[in-house]
Amino acid sequence: MKQSPYDGEIKKLEEERGRIGGELVEAKNKRANFLCPFKVGDSLTSGKTKRGVVVSIYASWSSYVMDVSLLRKDGTQGRIARVYDWEDWEKEEK
Repeated sequence: MKQSPYDGEIKKLEEERGRIGGELVEAKNKRANFLCPFKVGDSLTSGKTKRGVVVSIYASWSSYVMDVSLLRKDGTQGRIARVYDWEDWEKEEK
């Protein structure tokens, strides 16, 4: 492929974009963990039937999103549900 005098500048900018993009994701995830009222490992309830355990918290277009492992009737962890900040989940009282 033919080279241009702009190739070096483009390569440098692409590398910088990759570095900044990684830093931005990290900062957004820190903010999501700060804003979320729950922590990884917390047991949650939604209504009278749904129970789960927070397995991860991360940034999305809303302030935070959680992956919650829903608990089966026997108390073992089941499928992972994506839970958004506006959904009605509360910390389970022990």
